[in-house]
Amino acid sequence: MHRNEPTLLFVALPEHAQGESTYSSAEETIFESSEEEEEAQQSSKKKRSSDELNSHMARVDGRDRGPHPTKKKTKKPPVTAQRREQNLVQRHKSEKQLRTEAVSSESDESTIEVNEITSKEAAELKKKNAALKRRLQEVMQQKATNRQRLETTNRVWLSSGVQTLFEVAVKQKVCREVKFIANNDELEQVQLKTLRVTEQEWNKVKDLSKEEQQIVVRDYAEVYGKNIAKLVNQKRNGTQQELKKLHDKLRAEGIKITSKMIIHAFCRSSRYVILSEHDTCPDREANIEHNRRNKKLRDNMDIIVDRILPAAVGYKNWGPCHRSLMPMSHPRDRVYAQTFASPELIPDGNYQIAAADQAITAAMWENCEEKWGYHMDMKLAEQKPDPKHESYNKALYSSSSSGSSLFGGWTVEGRKRFAGLRAMFAKARLQEHCGRLESQVCTRLFKANGFDKQSKKKKTKVVAKDQEDGAVGFAIDLKDVKLVEDSDDIFDV
Repeated sequence: MHRNEPTLLFVALPEHAQGESTYSSAEETIFESSEEEEEAQQSSKKKRSSDELNSHMARVDGRDRGPHPTKKKTKKPPVTAQRREQNLVQRHKSEKQLRTEAVSSESDESTIEVNEITSKEAAELKKKNAALKRRLQEVMQQKATNRQRLETTNRVWLSSGVQTLFEVAVKQKVCREVKFIANNDELEQVQLKTLRVTEQEWNKVKDLSKEEQQIVVRDYAEVYGKNIAKLVNQKRNGTQQELKKLHDKLRAEGIKITSKMIIHAFCRSSRYVILSEHDTCPDREANIEHNRRNKKLRDNMDIIVDRILPAAVGYKNWGPCHRSLMPMSHPRDRVYAQTFASPELIPDGNYQIAAADQAITAAMWENCEEKWGYHMDMKLAEQKPDPKHESYNKALYSSSSSGSSLFGGWTVEGRKRFAGLRAMFAKARLQEHCGRLESQVCTRLFKANGFDKQSKKKKTKVVAKDQEDGAVGFAIDLKDVKLVEDSDDIFDV
């Protein structure tokens, strides 16, 4: 080994070393260089730098106006020991960098596997979240469409078919409970009752919220409410005309029924009950006396149930079979009849005779009793009624000057009287003896209408026999068919 050449000592780096510095002069490599070479290199550098500085200053000051001096080609310095040392260190740096990149790539692969494991669960959660989002969007879209439909001006259109359905519902069902309409709020309530009865239109409204239902019902009332109010008024006026005809007919037969009798009968006093030997009374003779004394009340009850009520509620709704077999307080709906529901829970319109029907009958009779009596007295006396008489056109609760008012011509006093009678009769049917009383009325009417005689008649059974000779078939055979000859004999009588 020559004296001027540096000696190098190398230390091997471990492969698993990570995160440490790539080169350390004290621990990894020890270099020995000569002082002469270092001094020569420093002097050459200083010389080159001073020459370059002088040439640059000369160009700036204008001392050198000639062409730009070309750089002289300098020879590459020989590879010294210091250069070898730098190359070796750079090589070690690159190798260690490759190792760290490989390790980092392995760690990235492990994190990718972990991410793949968790991504399956995340995918399921994303699917559920997407389904919930779709459902939420559908609900919001449905609400938006409902709101848009409600905000439009033409939510309900006039239809002749729907109007016919409402007319049938009002006449057959709604008018059992509704006798008067006072304002627009009650008109909307009646419209809602009418919608509930008509299944076709109720299906369009039943799934809406209460606020939306109120808006739609208000629109129905604006379109069909006026016609419904007219139907209620016409039904009430028709009832009053039928009661007047019956009043005159009864007076012609010599039967006089007053409004007090009707109210007393609908209150169903225990005096109308026929007592038997098994009832708790002092003795048998007292029961007989009770029955004899109250016979006139029972006769009036039979006339009211058998003749006055059919005129008020309609002969079709309260015919001979109904009043002979069904008590007034019996539920009309089979559901209430089979479950034996409490009478307080049954709607008034689901009874055979509603309390509203009984109340309007008594109120109308009380309203026109004096007027009807005066006209019938003049008719029986074969005299003309005097228009100036105080009873000629007297009515307690109604006025003919109101005309065809949308909300009826009855006064506030008359409507309150009707409400009071309705509550009174509804409470009367809850009495313990009410069922027994009404069943006794049905028994008497069953005999009065002749059903007991019809049931005694024996009916011969008709035996079905085959009519083989009478089979005519269903096909038409035109063979051997001749038409009637044309002649004038058809005019001969």
